Amino acid sequence: NLIDFKSATIYKLEKEQKIQQQQQTDSIVIFEFLKNNQFTNFKLDSNGVWYMRTKFGTGKKIEKGNSISIHYKGYLLSRVEFDNSYLRNKPLNFTIGKNQVIDGLDKGILHFHFGDKGTIIIPSSLAYGDRLVGAIPANSVLLFDVEILEE
Repeated sequence: NLIDFKSATIYKLEKEQKIQQQQQTDSIVIFEFLKNNQFTNFKLDSNGVWYMRTKFGTGKKIEKGNSISIHYKGYLLSRVEFDNSYLRNKPLNFTIGKNQVIDGLDKGILHFHFGDKGTIIIPSSLAYGDRLVGAIPANSVLLFDVEILEE
């Protein structure tokens, strides 16, 4: 049974308000995570992705259009692991900027060079948003430890 319906304008406005509220919540959660773990070397980019290079490779800087291979471990901020390419012994291969991975990973990798290792923290809006995906709850901030394999 239909209980209520809204105009497209009201629906879009309410959706935008929910997105802004979630972005504020994500920011607070990320700041608390960084503070509680005494991480001071992370940098924030203009997309809202946090990143830290922990091993500096000798390869060129990654750019949009590059085909790359990475090994990674994906975690919730509680450090519960939800995926691990090392366990499959199979790196993830994708082309930067082709929407083959979540937006935050695509954007975060651009701060690295071939051969680098590091960590990327992705707000929920650049991950799976308000969708439940496997073991990842809706509105989850994700953390990836990444190793970009040589070109």
